[in-house]
Amino acid sequence: MFTQWFPSNPYRSRPGPEILRTRLSPDGNEADAELWLPVGRGQG
Repeated sequence: MFTQWFPSNPYRSRPGPEILRTRLSPDGNEADAELWLPVGRGQG
């Protein structure tokens, strides 16, 4: 996230809570995840 996505977008990380949500399928063979980060407009 910090080395690939942020450098190519006009947003920057800012202080605040970071939330990671993961879900495992009932059979345990698949999972998905969401990462929520506080961001703000970067200096242009």
